[in-house]
Amino acid sequence: MPTLRTAARCLLPALLALLVGCASVASGERRYQFDLTLLNYEKAVRWGEWQVAQGFRKPGAAPLELARYAGKRVTGYQTVAMQPSPDGREVTAQGRIDYLDEASQSTRQVDHAQLWQYDAERNRWYLLSPLPLLE
Repeated sequence: MPTLRTAARCLLPALLALLVGCASVASGERRYQFDLTLLNYEKAVRWGEWQVAQGFRKPGAAPLELARYAGKRVTGYQTVAMQPSPDGREVTAQGRIDYLDEASQSTRQVDHAQLWQYDAERNRWYLLSPLPLLE
């Protein structure tokens, strides 16, 4: 007849594996959610939907000045670097934006450093850095 100690030895590894599995599923879901958030942010910037892009910023962020985007047409957006923090709650990313300055008819490129943070209460990612400056 198995003793309590024998049963505990058998169940303990299984419980630990289950806990580790749950943690990796949660972080996997968080990573998937970040990828989806970044994709939608890229689309908003790529199509010049600055009000939508502003919606990715954390509540209380500085208001959007739409006038600074007048006469600028984004022609491309690419994420060129991404580094998650060890705990997976922050991600630094670098976006490269190509755009046309309609006044001078010249194309330009700007790199946009981004800091993203996961908000566990709201279960979503927020952009902490300002929107890109197109000069």
